[in-house]
Amino acid sequence: MGGRWTPALTWHGVGKLQSTSGATYGLFMEVSVYLRHARGGSGGGQNLQGRAKLCTPQGAIYPLTVDGYLKRAWLDADGKPITFYFYSLKGANTRLNFELLGAWHEQELVLEDKGNMAMSFAPDGSAKGYLKGMNSPKENTAGTLRYASEPEFSSVCSSSNGNSF
Repeated sequence: MGGRWTPALTWHGVGKLQSTSGATYGLFMEVSVYLRHARGGSGGGQNLQGRAKLCTPQGAIYPLTVDGYLKRAWLDADGKPITFYFYSLKGANTRLNFELLGAWHEQELVLEDKGNMAMSFAPDGSAKGYLKGMNSPKENTAGTLRYASEPEFSSVCSSSNGNSF
């Protein structure tokens, strides 16, 4: 995954997402291959699971659960379509729910939301909660993650306040 040999079947990365409304988010994500035996030969459903942290432009950090579906990949995920579903932890005060679509291109994971982050975030990037308040249907958020460890997430969060990553 991600242009790297991943014998532990886990990938973690850090990067920034930029919204067409001007909001910049920091994102850390760690996903592992989720092996599940399908009954009846259906073969569909999630095949990745993990966790993430999202930092808003205001500096708020939200822990998230991640499920994912990597299509048509066995030994090499490069260029294969992938969908990640992000949602708040159970009992969170602010409920967030969004998805990012994209693919690994060598060591970069290129992602975009096709407008659905606007269902959980205001145009300024503050979390409003899923399906609360006004949505911005033409807003799009996109960005790139690179292979990195969780401690590097702090540099991405501070970068939304002017520092670079």
